[in-house]
Amino acid sequence: MKTSQTLAAALLIALPAGAQHYTVTGKFPGLKNGAEVALEVKQDGKRIDISTTKVVNGAFRLTGHVAKPTLVQLKINDKAIYGDGEYAQDRGIPILIENTPIVVMAAHFDSIPRNYEYQSTPLFKEKNVTVKGGRAQAQYDEWRKAVYDAELQAWKSEHALQKYQFDTPRAQKDAEQEQRLKNAAKKDAGTVAVLNRTFIEQHPTYVISLKLQRDQLENLFTYTDADYDRMLALLKDNDDQMGYANFRKTIEGLRKFTKGTLYTDFGVVTPKGQKHKLSSFLAKEKYTFIDFWASWCGPCRAAIPKIKALHAQFGTRLRIISISVDAKTEDWKRAMDEEKMPWIQLQAPKSSIQTLRDAYRLTAIPNLLILDPEGHVILATSDPDEAHSMIESLLSDQAGK
Repeated sequence: MKTSQTLAAALLIALPAGAQHYTVTGKFPGLKNGAEVALEVKQDGKRIDISTTKVVNGAFRLTGHVAKPTLVQLKINDKAIYGDGEYAQDRGIPILIENTPIVVMAAHFDSIPRNYEYQSTPLFKEKNVTVKGGRAQAQYDEWRKAVYDAELQAWKSEHALQKYQFDTPRAQKDAEQEQRLKNAAKKDAGTVAVLNRTFIEQHPTYVISLKLQRDQLENLFTYTDADYDRMLALLKDNDDQMGYANFRKTIEGLRKFTKGTLYTDFGVVTPKGQKHKLSSFLAKEKYTFIDFWASWCGPCRAAIPKIKALHAQFGTRLRIISISVDAKTEDWKRAMDEEKMPWIQLQAPKSSIQTLRDAYRLTAIPNLLILDPEGHVILATSDPDEAHSMIESLLSDQAGK
C-alpha cells in the first residue's frame, strides 16, 4: 500500500526541469513544534499525502509541484507525539493549490476547523481561516461566499432531521413532525444545488466550477446526451484544460448511463428456484419500481416500509420488484419471511452480478430504479423518498391524461 501511494503521489508531483513550485506556509499561535503538516488529495478513491513537513519554530512550509490546479486538504496535527489510544486531531481546510506562493492565516490553531467534527461541521469555523494564494484560490473563495450561508442552513436542517430520527424514542416519534424535518432538509439541500448550478453557469472558466460539475456526474441516469453536450460546451474554455480533457473522457464513458437508456436484461431466480429473465416480470403500460437489496443491509431493510407505502398507495398501477443480491439463498428467504413484502421477490444469481455492475453501476445498496412503461431507466437513487416523489408525480400525471 505504501509503495503504491508513494508512486501515485510521485506521478502527481513529478517536477519537470525548470517547472514552478508551490509553497504553502503558515505561522500562527498554537502550532506545536514537531507536529506533522500535510497536503492530502483524493485520487482514484484513495487519500494521498502529496507533501508533508513538520512544524518548526511555530511555523510550517510545504513545497512541491502540481501539473494543474488541484484541490487539497490541509492537515495540521494538534501535537507531535501521541500516546497509546490517542489519535491525531488534525485541523485544516481545503485549498486550491497551483504553483504559486500560498499563505495560510489564522488567529490561533484552535480557531481552525477540525477536519472531522463529530455531530458538528467545519463550516462553523471555516471563516476563521484566510488563504492568500493564486487565481484558482481566489475563484474558490468566491464560490465559498456564494454558497456558505445556504450550506450551513442545509447542514442544520439535515442535522435536526438525523437528531430526531436517532435520538427520539420510537414511541414518541411523530410522523408529521419527521416529514416536516425531511421536507426542510430536502428544500435546503435543493437550495445549495441551485446555487452551485448557477455559479457554474456564471463562471464556466473557474477551476472550481469544473470540479463542481464533475462531482455531479456521479448521479447516474440523471442526464441526457443533450445535457452532457451542454456541460462540455459550457466548460470548454475552463482554466483547467487538463482537467477538462479528463472531464470530457469521463462524460464519454457515462453516455451509456444517460436518462432514458433502455434497461439491460439479466437473469433472476424466483423463491422456488426457477430461473428467468427480469424481462419476464416487467408489465407493459406500467411503470416499474426495482429495489436492489440484501438481508444484511440495514438501510435496505429500513427502506422496506416506504416501499410498502408505495404498494399500498398505488396497488396494481405500479409494478414493484425486489431483487436480492444475497449470496446465500437461505439468508434471502429468511429476510423475506421477516419482512413480508407482498410484491414480486427475486434473487440475482452470482452469474448476474457483473452485468448489474456494468449496466447499472451496482456497487452499493439500496439501489432503486424506476423504469418507464417502455423499459427506459428514468431514475436511479438510494433514497426511497426521492423515488416515492417521482412515482407520485408520474402516476398523478398519468391519471390526469
